[in-house]
Amino acid sequence: MRVDQPALDVHVMQADVRRLLAPDAESPSLEELEALALRLRGHIMVTIPAVEAAQQLPEDDSLRACALLAVGEARRRLDTEPHNATLPAGIATASGSPAWCGPCAPTTRT
Repeated sequence: MRVDQPALDVHVMQADVRRLLAPDAESPSLEELEALALRLRGHIMVTIPAVEAAQQLPEDDSLRACALLAVGEARRRLDTEPHNATLPAGIATASGSPAWCGPCAPTTRT
């Protein structure tokens, strides 16, 4: 990570994702959803450069392939907006967040 890039706070990212997508999450108001969506988009924007560092891995490394695929999907989703400004549409868009945002994302590599 370059010095001028924000530090990644995975715990805050996961808490924001759970706030919206956990099975027991309460539905946010439309205003809260908009604020949360902006925070989630910001998390993705600061995460992309860190994930792109996988380009330094060997070309046949499966982690490299998955990371670069996730970056492409994340960039595509950042360019996508819900078709209407309803709460269900916003949650449906957020539900398709890249898998690397979830709790199963690896934190170390052996």
